[in-house]
Amino acid sequence: MAEAANSQPEKKAGIIILGNAGSGKSFLCNVLIGTDRFKSNFDPGAVTTETEHQRVKIHGKYLYIFNIPGLIDLNDDRIKQNKEEIEKAFKACPNSLVLYVWSHVGGRCQRDDVIAFKALYEAYKFPKDSLAFVVNNLDPIRPEGYDEKFMVTLKVALAPQTFPASDFVFIEKIEPNNPETQEKIKDARLTLMQLIIGHQIAHQTEYGKIDLESKEIKKIRDEFKEKQDALLQDQKALTTKMNEMKIILKKREEEANQRIEQLQTELAIREEKTNRHIDRLTAQLKDKETEMTMNLKERDERTNKQIQELKTKLQAKEEQRRKDLKDHEEKTNRQIDRLNRELKGKEAEMKMDFEKRQENTNRQIEKLNKMLAEKEAERKNDLRMHAANTNERIQQLQAQLAEKRSRHTDTDSSDTDTSSSDTDTSSSDTDTSSSDTDTSSSDTDTSSSDTDTSSSDTDTSSSDTDTSSSDTDTSSSDTDTSSSEDERSHATTRRKTPEADSLLKVLGDNLVSVTIPLAKKLFIG
Repeated sequence: MAEAANSQPEKKAGIIILGNAGSGKSFLCNVLIGTDRFKSNFDPGAVTTETEHQRVKIHGKYLYIFNIPGLIDLNDDRIKQNKEEIEKAFKACPNSLVLYVWSHVGGRCQRDDVIAFKALYEAYKFPKDSLAFVVNNLDPIRPEGYDEKFMVTLKVALAPQTFPASDFVFIEKIEPNNPETQEKIKDARLTLMQLIIGHQIAHQTEYGKIDLESKEIKKIRDEFKEKQDALLQDQKALTTKMNEMKIILKKREEEANQRIEQLQTELAIREEKTNRHIDRLTAQLKDKETEMTMNLKERDERTNKQIQELKTKLQAKEEQRRKDLKDHEEKTNRQIDRLNRELKGKEAEMKMDFEKRQENTNRQIEKLNKMLAEKEAERKNDLRMHAANTNERIQQLQAQLAEKRSRHTDTDSSDTDTSSSDTDTSSSDTDTSSSDTDTSSSDTDTSSSDTDTSSSDTDTSSSDTDTSSSDTDTSSSDTDTSSSEDERSHATTRRKTPEADSLLKVLGDNLVSVTIPLAKKLFIG
């Protein structure tokens, strides 16, 4: 098995334990892994219905132990389910060693065990050296020749297949509450280990489906019973075969005992080596602990020394920091005092500059007020002169209009000529009035500029504007008086001639164009 493990180290390997229900497969699995992982016969309800597996280390190699349900059961549905579980195990771990567990009654193998094994062997044709048998649950106190009788009946039942006695081991029944239980379990594990080591792991190939139905089982059981009865009737042949099997089993037992002694010797040697190795490791561990203790002590001393040095440096740094902080505070206070003195000097200087600027501003304001008063007096004088000229011109126009009216009263024949001449005169007068209007507009513009100049002194400008407004009112009243007279005259002469109406209209437009802008200028200023 060791060679197989070395040749296929990368493949998953295992031990598949087969047998019918009640043969003790779960108990043998627990013996192999060294702990109770599977439900066994010690548990009253222990019946395996699904495939279970656990990993165990055997002879330096990790193997998976598969505990599989028994093949033969009460009905076809359970048998079908058991077939599926067996096929699942072989697909999960095709590289395996097969252990088939036999049960027995009165030194004879069970018919169902033989039927199940033949069906499995027909489906997988287990390779040589990858199949071993365990006769389980033997009574420690059994009749002489019991084992030999079992082997003979099994050999007859398995014919034509033959298997050497080295493929079989016998495991006695172990009581759970017996004081010798642990020792017997240890012996059973050693026996199973010896059987496994003497065989090899091989690839298990499925050559066909497991062919077994419940209706065929009874027929096969009857045929098997006939073979057993025929064998038992021939006592001489049975005795001869039993003697031969006894010799074989005795030889097998001697070989097994030798192998067990060899394994025990190897185990003792390994245990001694292990103990020496443990002692050596223990001594090394103590040396390491001592060395680590000393190193730890030295490190603690160095650490304490470094901590003390760091504390000293920290204290020195703290003192230096306090000193630097004190110096910095003193320097800062001196700078603050110097800045306060500079600030006071700047404030005094700014105050003096402000007073000087205030005086200059006041002088400039007084000067501007004087200039504004002069400009305002000049503007008022210009307005008076302009108003006088305007009134004089209005009077002239009124006189001309009166003269025109008197002429129209003389004769009807001369009205047309006189009207034409009057129209020419009116046109010239209109031109004269337009020129006067232009003069008034220029005067008004001058007044506006003067008013803008005087805007800085609000009180003086307001009083002058009131005076100008009064003058404008006087001019407006004169204009209104002349307008009313013109309207009466026009109403009188409208029936006489259309030329007079035209002249009056031109005269009125000229008066309005002169008077209204002048009034606006005065009020706005």
